[in-house]
Amino acid sequence: MNKRILASLITTLLIVSILSIPTPYIKAAKYDDLIEKISPTSGPIGVTVTVEGTAPHNITEDYPVQIYWSYTEPTVTTVEYGYAYGYAKPSKQNWELLETVEEPTTGTKEYKVDITIPYVPPTYEDKNIYIIAWQDKDNDTYVDDGEWDSIPFKVTAGIYPTTGHKGEEIVVGGWIETSGGLVEIYWENLNASNKLGETFAKADGSFTVTVTLPDPPVGTYSIIVYDASAKKCIGSYDFDLTPEISLSPTRVLPGGTVTVKGTGFSAEEEITLTISNGTTWSKTLTTDPETVETDSEGSFSCTFNVPSVAYGTYTIKAEDESGYSDEADLTVGAIITLSPTEGPSGTIVTITGEGWDAVETGTEVTVTIDGIECPVVDTIKVRSDGTFEGEIIIPTLDVDTYTVEATADTISATEDFKVTGKTSISVSPISGAPGSTVTIEGVNFTALADVKVTIDFGPLEEVATAKTNSTGGFSISITVPNLTPSAEAYVIK
Repeated sequence: MNKRILASLITTLLIVSILSIPTPYIKAAKYDDLIEKISPTSGPIGVTVTVEGTAPHNITEDYPVQIYWSYTEPTVTTVEYGYAYGYAKPSKQNWELLETVEEPTTGTKEYKVDITIPYVPPTYEDKNIYIIAWQDKDNDTYVDDGEWDSIPFKVTAGIYPTTGHKGEEIVVGGWIETSGGLVEIYWENLNASNKLGETFAKADGSFTVTVTLPDPPVGTYSIIVYDASAKKCIGSYDFDLTPEISLSPTRVLPGGTVTVKGTGFSAEEEITLTISNGTTWSKTLTTDPETVETDSEGSFSCTFNVPSVAYGTYTIKAEDESGYSDEADLTVGAIITLSPTEGPSGTIVTITGEGWDAVETGTEVTVTIDGIECPVVDTIKVRSDGTFEGEIIIPTLDVDTYTVEATADTISATEDFKVTGKTSISVSPISGAPGSTVTIEGVNFTALADVKVTIDFGPLEEVATAKTNSTGGFSISITVPNLTPSAEAYVIK
């Protein structure tokens, strides 16, 4: 054989041999801050767990933090890659995805997300499963160094939380002997009137159900888990019901009236209400009715007038004769009111203020909603008597409840506004040739008649204008401009 050909063949065989040798596993180290804490650290199936941490890379849709769970603890000895990275994906690690975080809670890397503990078989009672966070910071789809973290969570049979107030929810979870059996949850005893809820277990006997607390007086009560199919009580768990008060409003001027409602106090006992600055003084409040007494379930309701005190935050305390009590904060200071208190984007809202006496007359009031400045119909200024009134326009926001804040000089006050609809448009038809006609309809724009709306079509700006009606709607037909036909839709805005 020709020596040159032989040498070439040997070289080729060596290359093939080298390539065929498996790549050794490489350990992928943790990024310790990716999970900083979880709460709670143990609990039943179905409980909500809050996971908090800081990612190694800015959190975006392209670089999300993904939260998984696993039966086995991932460590630097088990999270490893090699053999063409075949073992380095979450699916190969048998991680199950729970949540994906695509934007930070604060800053650019910090996140906070709620997950739900999944169903696990009875062999995992009082054992750990593992919550895992992973951010693929180099976008290669593999679990690499400095991209993951984990923390244990102990799965227990029982309830969470174990203390709370009337009307709050409790998660009950665990295992029964009957495959697919009916699980019933009771309060104190198995009387039908005390039944809180029910569910069917999985084939392995695991179950979870959420129930709502009734309205008894303060005390320790039993939550009972009953296997109805086996006619057997499988667990009884103590729950501490504690007092709670609420104030309405929570911000008021001196002399204003506040309603106090309380639950979970001792039954049929007198309540004493006090106001204090939390440090140097406390004063018993005069109430209506003059004598406040709880009912057979430990609940009460009364009102009081705020005494003449300086602006600030004060503590309102309700205490029964047995010494059970609860506190709530009351802010005494300038206030605002909104009318209406809910509506879609584009709604015109009347905002009024009282108690702004410390602000110089004529000072302009700025109004924000969720930190976004609200457009105003006309400039709003503080009057000589410390009041103001004006109209604001709710900007385009998702449906939710937001905080409206008015600020003048160093004084500010807040009130909630519920957005019930978002600004939007519809186009009909959604395709057509240049020169054809399309109709554009809009809703939840500024709710004033004759407000100008400009229409942009793809790269062309202000191809048409429309005017709103009094409810913030409009409808206009336009001619499709002479644009190059494209399989990708042009955006109309």
